[in-house]
Amino acid sequence: MEGHDLAREILLVEKEGISLNNPVLIEGFPGVGLVASIATGFLVEELKLEEIGYVFSKYLP
Repeated sequence: MEGHDLAREILLVEKEGISLNNPVLIEGFPGVGLVASIATGFLVEELKLEEIGYVFSKYLP
């Protein structure tokens, strides 16, 4: 199954083990003009959020 192979090439990296209650994911994958990345960076900065992990894949810039 092709989709299954793709899942093995995407890495979810957790920076430290933590326990969360009602977590919310804010993502900003890069696209045309980097608008989502810029907006996500703004939210993280303004809300003083802490990065607890990230997604790594050769398919993402």
